Amino acid sequence: MNRARKATLAAILAVGLALSVGFGSLAQTGGTAQTGATARVPSDDYADAIATAQQEQQNNADKQAEIDAALEGTDAEAVAANARLTQLQAELPIAQEQLDFANAQLEKALFQQQYTADLLAAAEAEDARITAQLADDQARSVELQAQLGELARATYRGQGQGDLLRLVLGAASSDDFASEYAAQHAASRTQSNALAQMEQIAATDRNLATRQGAVKVYIGELKAQADEWVATADKARKAAEATKKKIEANLAEQQTLLAQIAAKKQEYLDQQAVLDQQAYDLRVELVKLVRLQSGGTILSDGTWTYPTAKPYITSPYGWRLHPIYHVWRLHAGTDFRAYCGTPILAAADGEVKWTKWVSGYGNQILINHGPIPRNGPVYMSSYNHLSAFNVTPGQIVIGGDVIGFAGTTGSSTACHLHFEIYVNGNTVDPMTILPPR
Repeated sequence: MNRARKATLAAILAVGLALSVGFGSLAQTGGTAQTGATARVPSDDYADAIATAQQEQQNNADKQAEIDAALEGTDAEAVAANARLTQLQAELPIAQEQLDFANAQLEKALFQQQYTADLLAAAEAEDARITAQLADDQARSVELQAQLGELARATYRGQGQGDLLRLVLGAASSDDFASEYAAQHAASRTQSNALAQMEQIAATDRNLATRQGAVKVYIGELKAQADEWVATADKARKAAEATKKKIEANLAEQQTLLAQIAAKKQEYLDQQAVLDQQAYDLRVELVKLVRLQSGGTILSDGTWTYPTAKPYITSPYGWRLHPIYHVWRLHAGTDFRAYCGTPILAAADGEVKWTKWVSGYGNQILINHGPIPRNGPVYMSSYNHLSAFNVTPGQIVIGGDVIGFAGTTGSSTACHLHFEIYVNGNTVDPMTILPPR
């Protein structure tokens, strides 16, 4: 609201307050006070102020529609984000299981690799032993070959018995042999033994060489297989770990998104609360302006609402046996179920005439709604058996405002709301006035 308009409205309301002394009070019988003072206030001023307020109402409604659309958008975003979050939360345990399995497989592969490495180390040690043995056997073979050659040369040259014995036995003793024949026979036997040893060494070396090659190939294959298992398991572990990290990152992203959506929604809700308050203030302002323009008689636009948020009728308007006095009498209103402390709502725009104790009715609020339509009958409503008031006399209220709280004061057997509507001071069935349910 701009400053110029505020100043105009303040002037109009100030005039209205000054004139209110001449307006008088509207009687419960429905009569209206007469005054000619309003003629001194240019009707164009009221019309302009009312038109401006109505335009502001429209602008407010447009903004409300925008906020409502924005809230629907944030709700849709939140639903989608929550659905994605739920999906990711379900995927995370699966990813963890896959990672645990991959880690277990890698551990097995590493164990197998270590076991194979130990086998390979043993095989390499065996290989070294065989290699050393082959070298020893080769040296022994060379030694034997040299011995055989020397024997052959000695025999060929016809060397003496002592030389032959030295070659065969490594010592010369003529007492050990009776003749040259015995020495030659011993040399022949030594030669045969040397040849046999050489053949045995050669056969053993062949077997060792074959075995050595087979062991090397076998261990090499085991080692390559174990290394491959480790590489495969490690690859699977890395893939599972990457999947889990991705899910965790997505979870964090969705949670951040939800927080942002919640913040955005709260911002819209805050804006909506401001707009709601502005709308309420504009309605109150319009009620006052229309009342001033009409000489203090018009308060409501004829829009009615139920006096409880969840209307449930426990006793309708009409003749009935009174539950306390046990006599037939007119039940001049409608009873609504309202548990103790239930908020009671204004049924239409109007001015609170009083909040007081009335015999039989207990705590009562009476609201004047003015003539409906303009120059029509005067409507009022009363709210009875209340436990507490939430308004004060003279206060302008808007339909739906919380004006009090349900109770069981007065002639009442339990907490409820006894609601009455008066047209020109006479009670009517409220259900003929309130909108269809």
